[in-house]
Amino acid sequence: ITMNLLLTLDENYLPPCKVMLCSFFASNPNETDVTVYLLHSAIPGDKLEELAGFCALFGAKLRPVTVDTALFENAPTSKEMYYRLLSPLILPQEVERVLYLDPDMLIINPLRPLWELNLCGKTFAAAAHTGLTEMANEINQVRLDTEHEYFNSGVMLIDLTAARKLVTAEDVFACVSKHERELILPDQDVFNILYGKETRP
Repeated sequence: ITMNLLLTLDENYLPPCKVMLCSFFASNPNETDVTVYLLHSAIPGDKLEELAGFCALFGAKLRPVTVDTALFENAPTSKEMYYRLLSPLILPQEVERVLYLDPDMLIINPLRPLWELNLCGKTFAAAAHTGLTEMANEINQVRLDTEHEYFNSGVMLIDLTAARKLVTAEDVFACVSKHERELILPDQDVFNILYGKETRP
């Protein structure tokens, strides 16, 4: 089954993105059917062609999606930070599941178990703080007035079919406006406020 990866970045993040993709392919040699969806607003065509060629070296397909700026007319801050949150509204309808990866990470393990994870009725899966960093859960629960664990949105498995019924641009923008003073990691904080209850650890 095709593994769908989701990246959201601008031109400045292309070099670390290539490093991340290299680490993915090195750690996942058995993944021979990979589609990489790239949400962006202004990456030049020649740069996209170069990245597509890079992905093709590993047998992967690049699917760039230019984001319609009209979706962000009412955005209170930089539109790029919303791309991963609003990806269910942007990606093609036929894409049912996607694995979001931050472009500046290194991948050292196979991701197939995560890709095939049973979401148990939840819309998202993400890692929460445990062990020595567990105290961050309590701090963030107080800061954001939530009861669930605080999730890291740098790696997220998304059931797009379910998310399309849950996610709206209006909710995201309203949340940013309402909680602007409390937001430290804006997109991650907004994700936790709005969708933390719909996330499986």
